[in-house]
Amino acid sequence: MVDQHETRALRGTSPARAAAAATLAAGLALAGAGCSPDEQTIAAGTVVAAPGVVDGDASVTVRVPTGAVRLGVADPADAVGSDRAADGASLLALEVAFDRSAVRSDVADLARVPGAGSPVELAVEVAGERYDLGTVGDPDGAVADDGSDERLGGDVLVAVEGAPDLDDVTVVVGYDGLDQRVALVDGAREPGPADPLYVAEREPRGPVTCDVDPAPRGVEVEGLACRAERMVSVPYVPGAGWAAEGNTWAVVPLVVSVTGVTTAPPATADRGAYTVTGADQSVALGGAPPVTELDVTETGDGASYTSRLVFSLGADTPLDLDLRRTYALRADSGAVPARRELVLDAALRLPATLRPPG
Repeated sequence: MVDQHETRALRGTSPARAAAAATLAAGLALAGAGCSPDEQTIAAGTVVAAPGVVDGDASVTVRVPTGAVRLGVADPADAVGSDRAADGASLLALEVAFDRSAVRSDVADLARVPGAGSPVELAVEVAGERYDLGTVGDPDGAVADDGSDERLGGDVLVAVEGAPDLDDVTVVVGYDGLDQRVALVDGAREPGPADPLYVAEREPRGPVTCDVDPAPRGVEVEGLACRAERMVSVPYVPGAGWAAEGNTWAVVPLVVSVTGVTTAPPATADRGAYTVTGADQSVALGGAPPVTELDVTETGDGASYTSRLVFSLGADTPLDLDLRRTYALRADSGAVPARRELVLDAALRLPATLRPPG
């Protein structure tokens, strides 16, 4: 297994991908239909299934948020079995596998939520020419695909122009707008936003309890809870995409709840009890709001709130998270105003270990 260096990220997609997917599907259908063993000529850009043409273990591993693409490769040749390259082309044989265990668990736990996954797209580049091979997927269907029934796996042949050495071949693995480019011959990569996928994950941090400002005079808040649970720092979050290079996503599971609100008037007046009928919230890290909220749950008309807040965190981002939650209240008992508001101000400081390394 070749040790991996880092790759430079290229954003965007190739307009040839749809055509490549159709070509792959046609090639797979032909191979599966028991075609004639007679030699067939393969034009440059064509991809066909070719079981058993690559021997040995995978030589390159490229990680994405839902797993890793493992690739074995054979030297380009004029012919492989009954398949022959068209004039001026050669056949590049690849062994393709997807390993869903070879990725950080904190990233995978976010990315593998049903409906949140993105297609894992595979291509090769030879002498500046890109050849789109198709979609590599997870066989259990946990990862969303591109709408095609075909998934690239096993051994395939792609016909490429010329007679390149493996030194001239780059594999491209795309996920949600980010392409990782890896040299097939030695697995060399350049730095990019996917770099943290190749670094061991850190232990989650938390819980951290909020510092809560006192309730207004004459009001008592019962069963108040405000805390951040197990916080993680990850390079990719569905809905937010890839963190900017040099930054990370701080994922903060926030819990805020109250069980009751009562008034504490002078002894000559009735004590009143209130029920929460709604809640509004503002929250910011270093003055910036979250880029997205995941798994938001509110019960009791907002009396209980949980979510995973996602913040962009750089080396110099302030770590102070400020929260204001405004509760609408309805009187249930006592000679008290029928409606009123309760404003809860709280703050907590994120652990410095959530910052991006370096």
